[in-house]
Amino acid sequence: MKTIIFLSAVFRYIDLYNFDAIDKEDNSKFILILGENEKNKITTQHQCCFNSIIFLPVYLIEGEPNTRFIYSNVHNTIKKLVITHHDIKIICIDEGNIFLAAKIRESFNISGPKQNIVEPFTNKSMMHKIIESGEVAYPKSIFLTKALIKKNKNVLFDHIVSKVGFPFILKPDNSSGAFGVSLITSKNDYDNNTIFNDNFNYLASEYITGDLYHCDLQIYKKEILFSGSGMYLNPLLDFMFEKNIGSILLEENDARNTEMRNLCIHILLNVIQVNSGSFHVEFFNRDGQWIFLEAAYRPPGAGLIDLYQQCLGINLCNTDYLLQIDEKPEYIFKNKKNIFIVAAPIRQGTLFVKTPPIIKSHLIIDWRVKDAQYMKSPKSIADKALVAFAMNDNYQTLFQDYLSLKKHSFFSVNQ
Repeated sequence: MKTIIFLSAVFRYIDLYNFDAIDKEDNSKFILILGENEKNKITTQHQCCFNSIIFLPVYLIEGEPNTRFIYSNVHNTIKKLVITHHDIKIICIDEGNIFLAAKIRESFNISGPKQNIVEPFTNKSMMHKIIESGEVAYPKSIFLTKALIKKNKNVLFDHIVSKVGFPFILKPDNSSGAFGVSLITSKNDYDNNTIFNDNFNYLASEYITGDLYHCDLQIYKKEILFSGSGMYLNPLLDFMFEKNIGSILLEENDARNTEMRNLCIHILLNVIQVNSGSFHVEFFNRDGQWIFLEAAYRPPGAGLIDLYQQCLGINLCNTDYLLQIDEKPEYIFKNKKNIFIVAAPIRQGTLFVKTPPIIKSHLIIDWRVKDAQYMKSPKSIADKALVAFAMNDNYQTLFQDYLSLKKHSFFSVNQ
């Protein structure tokens, strides 16, 4: 009898699963370990999915959108559960706690991805060192420790520019949700006291321009079971500068699909040497050259889960669940559709007038803000004013509508 523990500090990751479609084995138990500040998000329907729900304290790294568990609390909880439960599996797609889940598995000899495989996906500088060894194009980067920044911040600017060029990107080494990422376009940007957070080491990277793409793979014992890829509307960092983001899946016969898939297989199987799991990999395409940006050991984010679900009829969190309990999922594609997703960020000011676009495709907008609501500038890609889906039987028409939303303003604000 299996005991499946879903570990997530944030409820929105749990809400991505379609539990009605999960084939729960007879007598198996589902336990949810959730952040205690998420209690009010549990509905009666969700309670019915689990044999028990355990709420644990969480903490927030200053300003970061994703809460994290305290390792000792999770360890003590699992220690009690292993006494009374058997064949435990730990499921975690919560980006801020994936490495913690790996440490817990290792501590209790629970099957599943361990620290040595997971850590590069949660540590940007470690990942870049591995990628460099695999002869994959990636942005020029240097690692900046907290101690180095504190001691030499004022003289580091010229050193960074000499190594990675100008402008450049500063990223916290192990943060999530695009928190704390800064585009440095001037010395004044760098001198801003808010760009460095004392809780993090940083990676300074070359600023890459071009179209940003994602490739999503699910692998079982080195066999590629699923791959899909899409083109982002704008680079995700642009969301922080109040630009729309989104994705449209590429057509199956698009050469970019094959190119990205083959490059991902090389990176994941040959360079990083993973065995099983779900992987979300992002690339820039600059004048036909694929440049690795980053990779995550999880299914794609919430919007892309919905996009794959609506386009292909599959829930990649459900299939990932099977991978995490060491079972091989089957993929049944239903009612394939041409769809794109777009999200607009909140903006500083009071929402004044909504201005939906006029396009040929059928558009559905889910507003996350209310009329006359006061908003602040976005701090992460979680700060959405709206999410919109569009569909069209004609892919080329859909694609042109998609591109037309790059700079569209869905609403105006009064400052």
